This record gives sequence, structure tokens and C-alpha cells, in this order.
Amino acid sequence: PPDPNVQPPPAVSEELDAMPFCNVCNVPVFARSKHCRACNKCVDVFDHHCMWLNNCVGGQNYRAFFATVSAVSVMIGIILGTSTYLLVDCFLNERQFEQRVRSIAFMENFPKEFFVGLLVTMIAINGPLFLLDSQLVLLHIFLASQQLTTYEYIMSKQGQLDSEEAEFPAYSEDEAGGGRRR
Repeated sequence: PPDPNVQPPPAVSEELDAMPFCNVCNVPVFARSKHCRACNKCVDVFDHHCMWLNNCVGGQNYRAFFATVSAVSVMIGIILGTSTYLLVDCFLNERQFEQRVRSIAFMENFPKEFFVGLLVTMIAINGPLFLLDSQLVLLHIFLASQQLTTYEYIMSKQGQLDSEEAEFPAYSEDEAGGGRRR
């Protein structure tokens, strides 16, 4: 079923004939549109289908997607920075750290090792998440600077790999002794 929010531009019949056509939705679409198999609809300026949001990311919601991913990166960075600061402070200013902990009523009976373990766990979990999310933010900054969508970028890279494989085909195991590439 076609998405009611994606309408082809008003055009005369000659222009409609020149427009790409989605055989699944049975409607003419914009040039950068793509049919998403997960959502079963055409998306204008299709970027990707986000499994975390369970939604397609395209021209209409790309800015909101980027703002969300950036905000998550900032939030994880704050958690990571705060946890690292507290862990360092725990060892450099032991007395002050313990006084702060003891001043919180329900934490006064917890040993220092509990907090060290908690902070190390927070850093161990949030460190990789921060790196992955920051990498995603940087990728989308790069893609925006190149005026590409994720889909267009992936298809471009796939085309480059296919042309390289056609230019330098892999040897068979008999010819190359193990099937190694040149």
C-alpha cells in the first residue's frame, strides 16, 4: 500500500512517464525514493530502515533521526565523563569520596569497593556505546556533507567492489594455491 504522505509531484502525463515507478506500490515515485521491504511502503529520499526505531529514515524525518542519535551520543558522553571523574576522584580523594557517600542515608553501609565496581561497570558499558554512537554521528555528518543517503553510499561502495572484482577476479584454489586474491 502506498504511503499517503508520499505523493508524486503534480505533473503532466509526459512527466509521469519519465518518473521512476514502484511496482510494489503501483505509483510513480520521486527519483531518490525507494520501497522499504520492512515497512512495505515507498520512502522519499530513503536513507535506511532503522531497526532500533522500527521506522524508515528518509527526507521527512532525517533531521529528527540525526538529532536523536547526536543527543544519545552527548548523553552517553556525559555518563562516561562523570563515571570516569568519580572513579579517579575515588582514588585521589578517598576521604572526601567516602564522606560524600556516607552523607547519603541509604548508601552509608555500602563499602567503597561497591562504588568502584559500579563505576568500572558504567565505564565498561558506556565506553563502547559512546564510540559506536559517535562513529554513527560522524558517518552521518560525512554523508550530509556529501549529500548522500546511507543507501546511496552503500550502493556506491557495492558498485565499486563489484567493478574491482570484475577487473581483478579471484583465482580458483587450483590456480592460486588456496584461493587467494591478487
